[in-house]
Amino acid sequence: MGLGNIFQKEVIWTLASLDVPGVGVEGQFRPNNLVENVSGEWAEVATLGLQQPILQFMRGSLETISFDAKVWAKHAGVFGTGAGADEIKELVDTIRNLPRVDENLGRPHVFTFTWTEDYQQDVVVRSVGGIRYDSARPEYLLGAKPASLRGVMFRIEMARYVEYAVADLVAASESLIIYAKLGDTFEVIAKRLYGDANLGEVLRRRNPGYEVTGLTEGDRLHIVPKATARREHNAKRQSLALRRGASQEELFRSTLDKRSADYRSHRLWGSV
Repeated sequence: MGLGNIFQKEVIWTLASLDVPGVGVEGQFRPNNLVENVSGEWAEVATLGLQQPILQFMRGSLETISFDAKVWAKHAGVFGTGAGADEIKELVDTIRNLPRVDENLGRPHVFTFTWTEDYQQDVVVRSVGGIRYDSARPEYLLGAKPASLRGVMFRIEMARYVEYAVADLVAASESLIIYAKLGDTFEVIAKRLYGDANLGEVLRRRNPGYEVTGLTEGDRLHIVPKATARREHNAKRQSLALRRGASQEELFRSTLDKRSADYRSHRLWGSV
């Protein structure tokens, strides 16, 4: 060990709850054998006549982080039994409880795992395993302090946590494709998929080219999620309300409702 290493401070790790300030745990030593895994799932499709299978990306996989943690009671007094000796039971119990459900949250905590300024991840603790009890502090003969845990080691397994906004996920997943049936209109499809025929005007805008000709059996249509259709429909109505005025907006609503009574398009059959 060089002279410089004598004055170096060991960089410890921390897990701080993102749900409740002040909840978490601070290690005593650096994390040992820290391993991070990042992967993706691919499907291999064998094709006749090709030397190699076709690889198709399916989805990303869970990113995991794991490390060995050690908790050790400091020496104080004879054989570490003096009044100033550390009690590590509370720290051990805190680490053991990291993956358990918090009664107030109804789920385990989400933590920020920090080790050095450059390594910080939001995580959930999946498991605390491989618990190894290294030794116990001997009981002091004169009864000054009873025997207690002295050294415990753990293997902490975590998964990287990424928070998603539901609205973003819904808006991003606009990949549903359907084929029109005989007699379909955009209003009929909107009633069938969304339960609201008024949203047919959104599907009409999303599928240009059918404004005049209407739909025929087998037409390939791009369908957006209901939340997206509802959002666009409301934005359109608000825009029309600003241009028409309140009385005209009421008229527009009643027209939409009447047009949707039999779930048919306002366009005449066979019109050009």
